[in-house]
Amino acid sequence: MIYLFAWVAVGVCSAAIAAYKGRNIFLWLALGVLLGPLSMIVAGFVLSDPKDDPAAALAHRICPYCSNRLHPSAKMCKFCKRFV
Repeated sequence: MIYLFAWVAVGVCSAAIAAYKGRNIFLWLALGVLLGPLSMIVAGFVLSDPKDDPAAALAHRICPYCSNRLHPSAKMCKFCKRFV
């Protein structure tokens, strides 16, 4: 009985790691229950979802003319219409 609780606890930990990285919680809960401690290791190595990554949201350039934020690959500032 204790092993059942341990496997479910490992599944919950895997789901928590995956939720922190922006992944599907229920999928990782099921994988955690099925694979056990191996799923926690795999969840630790899974990359974050780029849509939910706060570091990606902060990646930007500053226009040297008007000091507004630009996309890193922008060739022209959309605010002051100057090439950067």
